[in-house]
This record gives sequence, structure tokens and C-alpha cells, in this order.
Amino acid sequence: MPSEFSGPDSIWQGHAVWHLLTALNSVFLYLNLRSEEKMRNGLETAQAKLDGMQQGTEQGQRTERVRAVRMLRDLVGDLAPSDNDLLGLSLEELARTETELQRRLR
Repeated sequence: MPSEFSGPDSIWQGHAVWHLLTALNSVFLYLNLRSEEKMRNGLETAQAKLDGMQQGTEQGQRTERVRAVRMLRDLVGDLAPSDNDLLGLSLEELARTETELQRRLR
């Protein structure tokens, strides 16, 4: 005797419910994976922004050091190092040059 959920002519069939739940599961799995990909892309974008900010900060520090060394060089009345030489120096070398020029200014 077929029940209400297993009869071949019934609207409510258990196997159909199985297929609907499987399809719904597939949709939720897709949405979950897509959101994780967006989150991963968002993290990569955030990391790229942080890297850019850090590079900008280092470039800003270099620019400020070069300005300070140029000003001290002009106050001391020295022509060395030249502007081109200053642009090629690292932050540490610029700091040493600035300290040396400050010492000579005193």
C-alpha cells in the first residue's frame, strides 16, 4: 500500500525531496566558496595597499632625509655630496651624512 510520500502519482515523493535538498546544498556550497574567494581577494588587496603604504612611507622618509641633508650641506657651504649622489644613497647613508653635516655645523 503506497503511502502519501512514496506513491508514484503523489506530488510529495521522498526521492524528489532528496534531489531538492541536494540542489540546495550545491547552491549553498557555491555561495560559500565564492564568498571565501572574495574574502581572499580582499585580503590580498589589503596586503597590497599596506605594502604600497609602507613603500610610500619609506619614500617619504628618503625625501625628508634628502631635504635635510641638502639644507645642512648648503648651511655648511659644502658642495659634496651632489644632488645626484644624494638620490642614490640609502636611508642609513643619508642618516650618517646628515649626522656628519650636523657635527660640522656645530
